Amino acid sequence: MTSRGSEIEFSVVIPTFDRARVLPDALESVLSQGERCEVLVVDDGSTDDTERVVRGFANRVRYVFHEHEGVAAARNRGIGLASGRYISFLDSDDVWLPGKMALEKEYFARYPEAEVVISDSEEWHEDKLNSESWFASRGMIERGTLPEWMGSWCVSWARTSICATGALTIRREALANLGNPVFETRLASCEDWDFEIRLYYSCNVLLVPDILTRVRRFDDGSREARAGAHSRMRYEVLQRAESLPAWPSEAREGLRSRMKEVADDLRIEGTDIPAEPLVALPDEFVRAEPSYRDP
Repeated sequence: MTSRGSEIEFSVVIPTFDRARVLPDALESVLSQGERCEVLVVDDGSTDDTERVVRGFANRVRYVFHEHEGVAAARNRGIGLASGRYISFLDSDDVWLPGKMALEKEYFARYPEAEVVISDSEEWHEDKLNSESWFASRGMIERGTLPEWMGSWCVSWARTSICATGALTIRREALANLGNPVFETRLASCEDWDFEIRLYYSCNVLLVPDILTRVRRFDDGSREARAGAHSRMRYEVLQRAESLPAWPSEAREGLRSRMKEVADDLRIEGTDIPAEPLVALPDEFVRAEPSYRDP
């Protein structure tokens, strides 16, 4: 379950459900990084050959099975088992590019105040490259520019998720900033965006322009079950975020503007708009000032 010695630097949490066909690509991309790590595959109740595939990697990968509860619960289970200095996530249909862990270690060393490092990603659909840069497609920093703190990008993250979960690594001790659960299991979708926004509010986040992850989408029907509730969950995430007390004015304005747009979409769909979030933020998620401004 570890490589290159007993001290674990990275814990990699890989939730999966019925993706035995593509899971080996994800695992090989992690194990080939050459860093000290533990790899935790949390099987969210798969009915295919996932367990057999993971067992084929022997003691290089830890396999954990639990009943089907969704990706948020699977990630939380992995976090609870993780013991590394840094916690990374990778969806089981995505892959890391060579050198990801080494570059992240360099950035954490160069910027010791950084609690989270977020890198850029390619976006693929089946075997076709759709976007060479997740950041560029969302109006973010371009490849080759210097690293930047999250503070200057509130308008972008208030509109949509600005990173793939697999492009994000957090210092273990910073997880306490997010409250419990880290990923909200009661959201039917958009739990990754909700997680990101709480990161931006409570942690020092460094954006780096290196493209270190390949995000892959397959026409396997795995996303259809969550699509119907997507607009409603987007509004829920924005409501939760807007309720936080310490946003500076530009962030709050961005959140309110996006809430209005999503509310208009819901009205067109004929969906009621609740006055308050249906899912409360974790009780312990309290911080006097948000940390996403430049340290």
